[in-house]
Amino acid sequence: MSKPAPRNVEPNPCTVNRFHHVGIIVKDLEGAIGRYRDLFGLPCGPIMENKDTGVRCAVVNGGGANIELLQPTIDSNPFVAFLGERDEAIHHICFAVGSVDTALDYLQSKQIGLDASEPRRGFNGHIFFTEAASTGVSVELSELYPENRDT
Repeated sequence: MSKPAPRNVEPNPCTVNRFHHVGIIVKDLEGAIGRYRDLFGLPCGPIMENKDTGVRCAVVNGGGANIELLQPTIDSNPFVAFLGERDEAIHHICFAVGSVDTALDYLQSKQIGLDASEPRRGFNGHIFFTEAASTGVSVELSELYPENRDT
């Protein structure tokens, strides 16, 4: 049995509990689900939709790591611009944290660029994103909903 990698940093208010998923922006959600299923034999959960933000989502189980496929459904969704600039690609990585409010406050105190001044409801938990310019890649931090603790 392998041992977890040792932590080489002291815990802080934003210490990650675990990796949760990688988010990929796609043009056609059903097509992307089919590619991951047919090419790699990966199962997919149900399709979810948030009509307010204009995004459809499905989570593919990547053998212990989740892949969140995201398709924008309205022109005002920021993922539309992402697709225009990069086509289908990895958009973010997501870490689960104990308290998204505490993590947000901590990152604000460090002057990290964030996409919001307070967390919002996401598909898996209460979330916010860092700006890629501040952290090298866009990072989603999520306080998972109790029913999603093991996803």
